Parts: sequence; structure tokens; C-alpha cells
Amino acid sequence: MDPLFHLSDASTFTDIFTVPQKGLPDPLTVTRSGKAVVSCLPGDADVRKNPGSFRDYMALSSRLESFHDVVDSRLATRLVAKSAAFWQMVHSYGGLHEELSDAMSDIRRVRSSLQAVSRLVCDRTRKIIQLYEQREKKHKLLAKLFKKKHLYLSAIAEYLVYQSKTVCQLGEPVRRLKFADWLKTVDDVTQEFFSFCKRVQALQDVVCECTERVRNLSSATGRMNSPFVNEDSLQVRAAVDLSSSDQDVVSGPSLAPDAFPSTDPAALMAVEIRSLPQLLKSASILAEFAHHCAQTRLCRLLIARSKLQEGAQDLTTPEQLTQMISLVKTYQHDCSSQGWHKNQPIAVSPLSKCLQKLCLEYIERFHTQRRAKMSSVLDAELWKASEVAAEYQCLVDESIRTGRLVNVPASRLPAVGEALMVEGVPYVVVGSALAFLKILADYCECFAALPAFAADILSRVVELLKGFNSRSCQLILGAGALQLVGLKTISVRNLALASRSLQLIVHFVPLVAGEAEAALKEDQKHLMRHFKQALSDYSDHISEITAKLISVIDHHTINCLSNWEVSTSVPSPSFQQICRQMQKFHNGLAGIIPDEQIKSLFETVHDHFKGNLKLHLAKIGISPHDSLKYGFVSQDYAFYAQSLRAMSSCCDLYVESLNDVIYGR
Repeated sequence: MDPLFHLSDASTFTDIFTVPQKGLPDPLTVTRSGKAVVSCLPGDADVRKNPGSFRDYMALSSRLESFHDVVDSRLATRLVAKSAAFWQMVHSYGGLHEELSDAMSDIRRVRSSLQAVSRLVCDRTRKIIQLYEQREKKHKLLAKLFKKKHLYLSAIAEYLVYQSKTVCQLGEPVRRLKFADWLKTVDDVTQEFFSFCKRVQALQDVVCECTERVRNLSSATGRMNSPFVNEDSLQVRAAVDLSSSDQDVVSGPSLAPDAFPSTDPAALMAVEIRSLPQLLKSASILAEFAHHCAQTRLCRLLIARSKLQEGAQDLTTPEQLTQMISLVKTYQHDCSSQGWHKNQPIAVSPLSKCLQKLCLEYIERFHTQRRAKMSSVLDAELWKASEVAAEYQCLVDESIRTGRLVNVPASRLPAVGEALMVEGVPYVVVGSALAFLKILADYCECFAALPAFAADILSRVVELLKGFNSRSCQLILGAGALQLVGLKTISVRNLALASRSLQLIVHFVPLVAGEAEAALKEDQKHLMRHFKQALSDYSDHISEITAKLISVIDHHTINCLSNWEVSTSVPSPSFQQICRQMQKFHNGLAGIIPDEQIKSLFETVHDHFKGNLKLHLAKIGISPHDSLKYGFVSQDYAFYAQSLRAMSSCCDLYVESLNDVIYGR
């Protein structure tokens, strides 16, 4: 039987557990080589069984046990024979494993040493070779650079000028741009200038780095005594085109290295390069010089926009000017953060000076236009009550609500009548007063938009206030309107309208003063005295108009009293004329001057009338002792008192008795 048998094989199972066929050898008694083995155990039990049936259990078990014993004995014999060799092999395996571990440790140490050698020797050598090659290349480049050192910075300066010119070739079209398009143009130009200066900054860094390397190389090679390395004398180069700057090119004899003509980058760039220190000083301001050129070009662009054709109106509002200034200042701040204002602070830069100049010119144009408008509306004023457009009423309502005099969008609503309502009080005024109120609102917006120029704006708005007051005085009290607009006479109604118009302006001057005070610096607050002086002038003018009104009625009263004859005809014609004149005088004031002001004015008129009447009675010798004539006079005076109280504004006016008038009680 094959010693490599497998019990899962069906033929093996049959050979072991079943009786073989007759005539065939028993597999349990035949070896692998085919040799028959005689069993020492009896096999009668299997002989008696039929072929193919199961073997006898006891006989099979005994036979298998005998086979097992044979195998055990043979294995034991083999183990005894091989035990020495086996243990020798086990011990040799352990030693071999230790030797392999030691060998692996040695290999790791060798590899680590080789890596250290590669890093410390080979890599360093390779890096030294690379640095040497780079140094040689840069040395050759710098040698070429310094051979043309006198032309190098000149070329850069010309390049900067050319680049900045290409951005600003806009000319006349900028004046025709709408403001939104103009603002976008300024934004695009500033962004382009900033990008351009960044590129120059990168160029500056390269030049400075190369110059430093050359100086270090010269120091390492012992060539520090070279005139090119140590020479510090400067020579101003007049040939450089610095037309991008508003500064003149500085020229003159050689200067010491620290004695630059000025801190102006354009002047510093005009220095001829004759040594490494000089090159470093000039190269270190390339970006600042580029920014200086960009500022100058931007200034020219802004100035080109501000130049108006003769007679053209500047339609720019203060808010729009503020937007433009804010955009430019943002650009300045960005440039300052890049370090392009080291030699020239922002406050004294060309762009800052240009902005200040533009603002002052704008304020002057702003003032000139509104002064001309004020003069034209005053000279064309007919001194009649004007209809109040809804725009003016909205302006007043918004100003009262917010406490600030500000313009409001034009309204398409119809006119609200002849009275402008201010906190419930009607103001019947002329059209020039309404127009001037809107002009004052323009100045309030200017204060809010340009607080840095509040002092300049204040002087101009005070000038307008005084101008409106003085011109009104010339036209009404000075009777200038008779020649200008063809008035036949300056009537009581004209005087009343002038007075009420001035009162309207006086009511809103404190709002203008408040805007000015909020914008002024602390050391400028003393300028507020000009508003007080202007208000004082207005009060004096209003008082003069009131005095003029009183003098008009006094003149009629005195004339009538001089022609008065005491007679039986009561009321006398003279007193009737006096009452008619006073009624006409009252009608001229009514609807324009408030009732309380009319009453106050008539109280003064009545006081003057009492004095004139007392003097006239004394002159003609009438006293209470002359009962007949005194009775006629009493009836005339009673008629006067009745007529005076019949006026709507004087219904509660106190009128003394004739005895009180005569005896002054």
C-alpha cells in the first residue's frame, strides 16, 4: 500500500475497510514496491467473509496497531540516529540569525554614513559649483550694466515719462465726460498708475540687489579702493528729461553725497551716477520717482477736467467733488502703504497740492456763479410778492425737520401760494429772497462736503450775505429799483416785502452758521463773529426800512395837520385824509407783515401823531379852556381813534384821550 495514502480517497477507503476480491492480493499485505508481507496476525476472520464486505473489526484493528508499532519503532530508530545532527542544526540557526541582525545593523550604519557624506560633501560641492556659476553670470551682467551706468537711469526716467504720458493722453474729451464716466476714468487711471509703480518697484528691487552684490564682491576681492566703489562725489545731470515733474531740473556743481539738492525724487534722479553708493541712493527711489511722475500726470488730468471754456458753468456739485477727492486720496494711501512717500510726505506731494488748488478754484467758481446769480435776480426783481414753488416749501420743511439747511430734489407739485410757511408762520417775500435761500443751502452742502476749506467757504458766504443786504438796501431805500426795473415809486408794499424778505434770510442764517461752526477747526472758531456782524447788519437794515415806513406816514400826517382848520365840519377834511392815509398804509402792510409787527409799527405811528398833534394845538392856541373849538377837536380825534381801531391789526390798540395827549399823561 502507498504510504502517501489519503483517507478521503474512495479507493483507499475500499482497500482498508473491505475484503479484497478473490485472486487479488490484499492491499494491507503488499508494499509500495509490490512485495508481499506476511502478517503475524491470524486472518481467518476475513477469509470467511465475502469479497467486498467489511473486514472483521478486531482483526483489522490488531493489524493496524501492529503497523503503528512498526512505524513507531522505525521513527524512534531514526530520531536516535539523527538527534545530534538535529540539535546541531537548531543551534546553528540561532547563531546565523544573530549574525544576520548584526550584518543588517552594519549595513544601516554604512548607508547613514554614505548619506551624510553625500549631504556634507557632494551636495555642498554641487551647491558651491552652482553658486559660482550664478556669481559668474551676475558678475558678467553687472559688468555690462556698469559699463552703461550713465545712460541706465536716464533710460529708466525716460521710460517712466513715456509710460505716464501714454496713460494721460485724454486731452479735451475729459471735459465732455459725464461725471460718472469721469469718475470711472480717474479710477482706471489710478489703478493703472499703481500697477505701473509696482512694476517699477520690482525693477528697483532687482537693481538694488545687484548693486549690493557687486559691492559685497568688491569687498571680498579687496577692490574697495576702486574709485567706482568709493567715489562719493555727485554731479547733477542736466541732460535727464524730467518733464514729468513740475519741478525744474536742478543743475550746479558737484555736491557731497549727503547734500542732495532737495528731497524731491525728481531732483534726486537728476544726480549723475559715479559710484556704487550713488547708484544705491538713486536706485532706491526709482519707485518713488515713478509715483512722483504718476502724481504729476494725474494732476494734469484733473486740471484738464477743471478748465472750463469761457462763460461755461461748472455743474459739479460739492458731493461729486468729494467723491473724486476720496478716490484720489485712496490712491495716495495705497501708494503710501507701499513706501513711496519716504522722501516726500503726502502733505507736500504734487497731488495733494493739486487737490488743494482744485478745491480752492472750485470754491471760487462756486462762489462766482452764485454771486452772479444773486446779483442778476436782485437787479431783475420787480419787488412784488412771488409765488412759492413747492420746491422752496419742501426745502424749508426739510430744514426745519432736520435742523440743517439742505436742498431737496425739484418737485413737480404746483405752487403753494404767495406765502412760504416757516414753522406755521407765513412769509410773503420776493422771488430773489427764495432764490437766495436756495443759494445758502448750496453753501451749507459745500460746508459739509469740504470741511477742510470751511474758512474759505465762510468768508464767501458772509460776503454773499452782506452783498444781498447791501444791494437790497440800494434798490429799495436807495431807490435804485426805479431806474433798473422802471418802478414809478417805492411803495409801502415794496418796503414791506423788502423787510419781510430780509427777515426770512435772518431766520435761516443760524442754520448756515451752524454748518460752518461744525466744519471749522477749533483755532478757526473766531471767524464765527462774521455771522454775528452780518445779522447785525440785517437787523439795522430792517430797522431802517421800519423807520422809512414810519417816516412816510409821519410825512402825510404832518402835511395834513399843517392844513387842518378847526371848524364845525366834523370830521374835518384833514383828519379824514389822515385816516385814509393810515388805512392805505395799513392795507399796504397787511398780508405781508405779521399783525403783531403791524400793531407795533402803528403804536409808534400813533406816538408820533400824538406829539405832532400836541405841538400843532399849542401852535394854534387851542386848549380845553376854549370849549367850542376844543369840542370840534375832540370830535376829530375821536374819529381818528375810531378809524385806527377799525383796522384789523389795531383793534386792541390803546388810544389815549385828547386830554392825555395835550397834558402828556
